[in-house]
Amino acid sequence: MRRTTRALALGGAISAAGCSLLTSLDGLSTPSRDVADDGSPGPNVDAGADDAPVPDAAPPEAAVAFCLGQTDYRLCEDFDDGGLPGQFELKEEKRGSVGRSTALAFSPPGALETKLFAQTTDDDSYAHLRASFDPAGSAISLGYSIRITSAPGDQSIEIGAIEIETQAGAAYNVHTVYNAKPNGNDEIILREYLYTTGTVNDLLGPFKVKRDEWFSLRVRLDAFAGAGELQLNGVSMGSRTLSPPPAAVAGATKVRVYLGVYTYGKHGDWSALYDNAIIRYP
Repeated sequence: MRRTTRALALGGAISAAGCSLLTSLDGLSTPSRDVADDGSPGPNVDAGADDAPVPDAAPPEAAVAFCLGQTDYRLCEDFDDGGLPGQFELKEEKRGSVGRSTALAFSPPGALETKLFAQTTDDDSYAHLRASFDPAGSAISLGYSIRITSAPGDQSIEIGAIEIETQAGAAYNVHTVYNAKPNGNDEIILREYLYTTGTVNDLLGPFKVKRDEWFSLRVRLDAFAGAGELQLNGVSMGSRTLSPPPAAVAGATKVRVYLGVYTYGKHGDWSALYDNAIIRYP
């Protein structure tokens, strides 16, 4: 991915709206799976003001490692053993760090720990794992559990992204923005960005989440069919029509998944834990 181009685009979006982004993609014709399939949802997540409350979800069965209980996936990583990037392709760090933690894992013993270090200059900062795929179709899905353990008030980061390169050098990005609030009652927004036009659209949200508590996210998106859905703790928060990405060039289409934290510009210290990441690629 051309990180500088994405940095400038996200930097403008963050400055204008106080936001950043994440995704998971999946054919919307596929029925919603239960919470055990979405990277293990956690407790205490509230919907936005206009939505019904999201029910709590039970944690995964402690006696069984998460990935051992999953089928039909392209990538599954529960961060319980081994080094990083694990099942992912690589880890990338700039003004941040990527590591493994055994202190607060959602399903012990391990979790992914990502950090951004406070910056006083305008530049991009990231700490994430990346996976790349040659798509067999137009859909992909990403699910995981996340816990923001440290965040400065009134700032925003991207907590994950799906990027579809439909032409050499042209990409379409859907992501989740995490907005930190001074009172700790934070929120998430699902957003899309088109590199070729600079178009930024909020798709769904804001939805309330509580800092330093586990919750799960899963974005189901079919970029070419033009539909996307966000699941929070295994509950659908709605679906929206997506802007069409640039026309694909044969042999040029790639899909990249980013799991971690990213922002642009001046910011404080951030820390986030991830567990039970699963990518389905029908």
